[in-house]
Amino acid sequence: MKSPQQKNLERKSRIIAPKSFPEIQTILQGGANHFRAHILFVLLEQPGMNLDQINQLVGGDFKNISFHVKKLHTLGLVYKKYEGNSVHHRLSNEGRLLAQFIKKLTDQNILPG
Repeated sequence: MKSPQQKNLERKSRIIAPKSFPEIQTILQGGANHFRAHILFVLLEQPGMNLDQINQLVGGDFKNISFHVKKLHTLGLVYKKYEGNSVHHRLSNEGRLLAQFIKKLTDQNILPG
């Protein structure tokens, strides 16, 4: 059985392979909430942020932001790197693609609001 660290290393090193429709659905769930979409966008612009920094930029309740970062990690869109007492967050390849997609949508003024 592989440790979570081994799984993360394998996930980081792989090339983005063609995805099945259920896999695409899982990836798109990451952007299906405005908090998660904002977190992806923040990490695209400033990788390596800790939870406090993300919370300051995104706003909202700390528990809520923590929940959404955890959800993004579970979906495989965000990696966590533990350094001492701090945890730094970065986007996976799929997370970066989704964040870039969201950025293009917002840059084109396609999304309302």
